[in-house]
Amino acid sequence: MVSLCFHRFLPIILYISTILAVQVHPVKRNVVSAANCTDGYSWMDDSRNYSPCTTVAYVEGACTGNNYNQPVLQSGYSYSLPNSSTANPCYCSWSSYNLMMACTLCQEVNDTAVWSWPQWASGCTTNQSWTQEYFPSGYLLTGDASIPYWATTNPANWTYETFNILGANATYQNTLPRVPHRHLAVQVQAHLPAVQVQARSQLMWVR
Repeated sequence: MVSLCFHRFLPIILYISTILAVQVHPVKRNVVSAANCTDGYSWMDDSRNYSPCTTVAYVEGACTGNNYNQPVLQSGYSYSLPNSSTANPCYCSWSSYNLMMACTLCQEVNDTAVWSWPQWASGCTTNQSWTQEYFPSGYLLTGDASIPYWATTNPANWTYETFNILGANATYQNTLPRVPHRHLAVQVQAHLPAVQVQARSQLMWVR
């Protein structure tokens, strides 16, 4: 009788074990960028030849469990400013702003879609200290991505506190003799839960 009961419950135990195994399976992480620069902007690339659009996806992904989708910029739109829902140490950093604006300009879709740094930083009132670093300490860039030296510039130092191609390229040119690889890698480990960021939340209509 005991043997019979055991055989009856064994399939149920195996079934439950299978369900539990599926539930605790690690979540796949994904950092992607559908946006691409037009020709002539390769100087903006990082040490692995990632465009600023791809590099900014890794910067943002560092705070979202390495799940981030950088969408293509459509005509009449701009990339969204930080707000109470999206502001975090990565999105509010200097490199985030610089790379996002570089990604805006290098697609050559809408030159008027560039935000000023004060506009960008105004969405980071949750913690103003997030706007004081080029990349937040305690976080990791995955995918062997690195932050180009020009993207570490404090945006408050750009003319009119607004990112511009000429200023960024001048910084790039000035670092050639001193920094052989011209890129600054960020390698700080972080452990954060995975949060999927949808592409649709990253675009804003520009009137």
